[in-house]
Amino acid sequence: MKVIISLSRKKLKHYLEKSSEKHHYIYFGKKEKDIVELLNKTQNLREIKIDKYGQKFKDGFVESYIDLIGRLGRKYNSIYWWVTNTSAKNQFGSKFLENLFLFYIIVNEIKKIQTKQKENIMVIEPPRAVLKSLKKYCFKNSVEVKILSSNYHNFLEILKNASKYIKDTGFFIYSTWKKIYLSNKYLKKKFNEKVQQNDKYYVLKTWFYSRSINEDYKYHDSFFGVLPEYLVKKGKKLLILTGIIGDYKSNIEKIAKNNEYFFITQEFFAKYTDVVRCLIDVYFNKIKIIEKVDFEGLDVSDILRLEVGREFTGYQLLEEYMYSYYMRRLLDNISIDTFTTTYENHPWEKVYFLTIKKYSPQTKIIGYQHAALSKAFIDMVLSKYEKEIIPLPDKIVTTGKITKDFLETYGNYEKDKIKEGCALRIETISETKMEPRKLNCKILLILGGVAPYDMVNFIYRGIKDNEQYKIIIRTHPALPLERFTHKLEFDIFAMNNFSISSNISVKKDIQEADILVYHASTISLEALMMGIPVIHIDFNDILSFDPLIGCDSFKWIVTKDGDFIKTLENIYQLSDDEYYDQQLKARKYAENYVYNITNERLDEFL
Repeated sequence: MKVIISLSRKKLKHYLEKSSEKHHYIYFGKKEKDIVELLNKTQNLREIKIDKYGQKFKDGFVESYIDLIGRLGRKYNSIYWWVTNTSAKNQFGSKFLENLFLFYIIVNEIKKIQTKQKENIMVIEPPRAVLKSLKKYCFKNSVEVKILSSNYHNFLEILKNASKYIKDTGFFIYSTWKKIYLSNKYLKKKFNEKVQQNDKYYVLKTWFYSRSINEDYKYHDSFFGVLPEYLVKKGKKLLILTGIIGDYKSNIEKIAKNNEYFFITQEFFAKYTDVVRCLIDVYFNKIKIIEKVDFEGLDVSDILRLEVGREFTGYQLLEEYMYSYYMRRLLDNISIDTFTTTYENHPWEKVYFLTIKKYSPQTKIIGYQHAALSKAFIDMVLSKYEKEIIPLPDKIVTTGKITKDFLETYGNYEKDKIKEGCALRIETISETKMEPRKLNCKILLILGGVAPYDMVNFIYRGIKDNEQYKIIIRTHPALPLERFTHKLEFDIFAMNNFSISSNISVKKDIQEADILVYHASTISLEALMMGIPVIHIDFNDILSFDPLIGCDSFKWIVTKDGDFIKTLENIYQLSDDEYYDQQLKARKYAENYVYNITNERLDEFL
């Protein structure tokens, strides 16, 4: 048998036109129309579809992957490992899981076909990160490899990577210096007036959006809700340490005008020279993958090496590492009694934890699991190999019992570390009114912070020939519409049945909708609380991003865009009795997921 790896469409066309051999093929990435037509016309071709692998197979793969990351954590245990998204198992920041999965599938298919000597397998446009490992596997197992590629394309790839590194480094320096400058310009006077050197502060690390302060400069924390007010009432010297999402200048102007709380941006404490130190430190302490890395009997060293190398040449890792300077400078200026932050096991969180424990070991660290969880949140899962060494808070407060149980069982956390808290981001359930049934054909589409254009394109394909339904889109604060309109398959401004929500309140958007559509948003839980039916869009990911774990009422799942209209019709055709029966069951589910806010539960943050 032969393995044909196609990296050039032109050479692939030429090969298919000349070859008469029998091939199986796997087509990765976006399928080009002309290539698909040629594949369909060519005889002796059979497609191997990646989505044929069931959930049991994927679960076993992910379990092995988590253990692999845990073993690597033991080996490379340092701030330079924990600052990577690879160590965090973050599927959005690291491509290691995706590349590892695709490599595993290719090898699995080669093994199946290897007994049929006259059959070949064609791999069309695989991730370049798996090529070296794939060639090594084939050489070791006496499988002939033919690569359809262009040297010119390879040269362009090298040039592109070098250009990206220069651009990313320049962007990091400029953007960080700009934030340091603006922070000092707007906040230095306030800091000097308010800070008391002998006081011990309760530092609440959060994120600030343009929506965080209203027109009257009244503050509402999108992550901690009433907690700042409660801490002040309890007599805590509160300092809100915030990162800014969105336009930095306009948001910091809002922060400067707010006298309700003591706000300081994380960049305020950094020095301009820290940015240069960060660059030098990261450059000379890169994680180097030298020894063989084994995964289920396969050598995946090159896949890991390329991914870690990619991270260490990108601006995101630099931004994450800068958090060590933010915290060190903060500790130089004030004494911290308690440090509380959101907890999702992100690299910047671990950098904060490591820095605090090194320079202020007496500080109590509390992490708040603030969002709904799903099985795709493997970054929240600890491997048995790393659970004793990974940087963690002293205590993790959850939104309720279900999430506590999730972290203890699926996440492998110690029971004494997890405490049941309450849902600070969500209005008290007992005070949340159930919405009456509405038949206005208004569909609320909730977008996340990653690849929102996939969701919009999916809904467009499912509804483009039907203007009966009105789609109201609520974008993520970090990704407004203008950031991704160029990736849409249509002109959204020319569509009469598509509009963008202008409501500040999520609650108001939900109240005005008949049905809510989501992929991975916590807002889906709020919709169930308010009695609004939800539709989960499932893109057949390696793991499910649906945060409504175990919910089987008032929730529908759509996997194909062609089924979207049918699902809407099924919901609208429910009898009132069935509608309200499912509505009540979903409400009970939500009540078991997130707890009401009480003083006793807020005390977990003290």
